[in-house]
This record gives sequence, C-alpha cells and structure tokens, in this order.
Amino acid sequence: MWTALLLQSFENSIGNIQAPNYPEFKGKDLNSFLKGVQIFLIWFVWFANQYIILVIMLNFLISVISDTYVKITELSKMHTYRYRSQLNIEFLSIRDKFRKPLKVSCILLVTSNDKYQIEESDYSDMKEEIVELV
Repeated sequence: MWTALLLQSFENSIGNIQAPNYPEFKGKDLNSFLKGVQIFLIWFVWFANQYIILVIMLNFLISVISDTYVKITELSKMHTYRYRSQLNIEFLSIRDKFRKPLKVSCILLVTSNDKYQIEESDYSDMKEEIVELV
C-alpha cells in the first residue's frame, strides 16, 4: 500500500495528477466517523502535497529564468562590442577592395555617451574579454 502511495505521489509531482484512491476503506466495516476522518486526512495530505510541489516547482522555474537573465545581461556588452568589431573588419575589407589597402594598427570602437554608461570595473572586464578575442 505504501509503495503505491509513494508512486502516486511521484507521478503527481511530475504532472500526472490523479485523485487519491482508497479502496481499502470501501470494503471494510469501520465506524463511519473514523472512516470520514481518515478520508479527510487522505484528501488533506493530497492537497498539501500538491501545493508544496507547486511551490517548489515554481521556485525552481523562477530561479532558472533569473539565472538565464543574469547570464544574458552580463554577456550583452561583450556581444555588442564583438559585433561592432566584426562590422569594422567588414568595412575595412570592403573599403580595401575599392582603394589601396592601408595597414591598420588599431580599431576604434565608438559609441555615444548617452547609450552606454561604462564604469571602470566594467571597462576592465570588457577590455580583458576583447584582448582574449583578439
């Protein structure tokens, strides 16, 4: 009996929700009050289990989404500068097809001050990432 209840709880937690089944009480000759209390406790534990599983799963979902958002926002500046450097390289290769190629010793990344506010710590991290890429 306990293994069946354990398996049913596991199935409920992964989404195969079924109402509790208590065939043991149907055939037995018990006091009707005692039978009612036991059935009430079965349903109470079932609803408590469903509620706890729901809260745990929603907390897990929220944590996964927030971790993903943090990773994306951390990498957004790096990707911005990576794409800008790729555009600069493409521009230089196209420009060199139409006129005599020049030797390029550095590439400047230019942006407006309004759009990006870079703090000193952000700049040092970004500089290290650009140096790694180059």
